[in-house]
Amino acid sequence: MSGKRFFAWVWRINALIVFALGLICTVVAIFAAASIYNDSARTRHVTGVVNVAEEQLETSAASLGSFSEIGGTEVLRAPLSVQQEYARSFGSNDVSSTRNYLYFDPASRESYWLIPGYRGLIVNENDFP
Repeated sequence: MSGKRFFAWVWRINALIVFALGLICTVVAIFAAASIYNDSARTRHVTGVVNVAEEQLETSAASLGSFSEIGGTEVLRAPLSVQQEYARSFGSNDVSSTRNYLYFDPASRESYWLIPGYRGLIVNENDFP
């Protein structure tokens, strides 16, 4: 009788251990699935990229940045930045890029674009001495 009783306790403890491990694995799987979904559905912010697929654009806004003085001259320069947001299958992307530069000469009160009518992307800038 004592042998049957001992094995009955072993089976009960074994069942509790298997139940606890199953519960822990279920919780970990739910957490992993939620993390993967949140990562794929979040909005991504990217700079130096232009979205050319007009049908995917949700919003597009252009803004003129603050003017800064060019060293050794009185001419001021401001970047024209475009923020675009477009949909993806999960979430959306937010793209910001510099498209052109506006130059302003306070002495003559004239302004002009670096490249008139330019619709491309300016990736970087270098100041020459």
